[in-house]
Amino acid sequence: MSSLDLLAFGPSVDNRKNAIDNLLASYPLAWIVIHETLQNSIDAIQKSGKAEGSISILMDLDKEEIEITDNGRGFPYKFDLLLYGGTDKLKDPQGNLLGGNIGVGLKVVLFSSKDFKIESINNNQTWKLKVSDAYKYEQLDKLTPQIDEPKPSIAESGTKITYSFPDRKVSDFIEYVFKEFFYSVEDKLASDHLNKFKMALEFYLRSYSYAGNLDRLLGRGKQKKTIITIKIACTQAPKRATLSDPNLRGILAQNSPVTITFENKHWDVQEAITRTLPGYPKPQPIVQDLPTGGGNSHDKDQIMFMSKNFLPKTKF
Repeated sequence: MSSLDLLAFGPSVDNRKNAIDNLLASYPLAWIVIHETLQNSIDAIQKSGKAEGSISILMDLDKEEIEITDNGRGFPYKFDLLLYGGTDKLKDPQGNLLGGNIGVGLKVVLFSSKDFKIESINNNQTWKLKVSDAYKYEQLDKLTPQIDEPKPSIAESGTKITYSFPDRKVSDFIEYVFKEFFYSVEDKLASDHLNKFKMALEFYLRSYSYAGNLDRLLGRGKQKKTIITIKIACTQAPKRATLSDPNLRGILAQNSPVTITFENKHWDVQEAITRTLPGYPKPQPIVQDLPTGGGNSHDKDQIMFMSKNFLPKTKF
């Protein structure tokens, strides 16, 4: 049995639990469900010696569970990285461009979870960790994980993190994206409900999460190309019945799992034009000179704006 206590920080029990309370309160739902583990995977790929990366994410609404697998360097066998404030991102000797710097994101996910598991292959070793009922931290004196000690491995490096929630966090996240973006996708980008849902989720992740990398879009820095695949599964009719939107229920009933694949690059205006469906006129960007003077500097002399009727008026 491990002697590691994931609550062992701070001068007193009350102080450490208050610190976790404040930490969780500062993170929106979307960050807890997917943003922080996605960032962790992208950073792990950046710190690996691989030229390109891949990330696979399963959002299981039946289990309210996320499974995220990457081919990065593998989560190190260093338990201080799971303690509050523990991080190895502050100083990166290779100069990699990392999304996370203060090492709290994964702890937010951990302390919101019912079950939390890490399976890692790092430095030719494989090891595992499991934590149960971390969301009950306020009632606990200790939070002790189950740990499988490192064993030799010749498999490719990488990490799989699986976590489930005691409530509807995954379903709430999917419903939020659906409500905010599905009805803004016009027919010229996707003509049926399934592809509008895919477009909505892809747009959200590439515009509002760490999947949307501006450095890759602008062709600068050393960000590695990463292929991200998302699957949304909901196979149980009683679970689908808890979803408020009938269109979302219908999409999942007919197409589970819904699969979307894209690169880690921020949404591109030219790409949006290219992806306009056949039969619709290609919208023309409006090219406008950027203001000069005033001490402002820009990467380009001009900026492209989409025609006002091309993409949804409030979200794209």
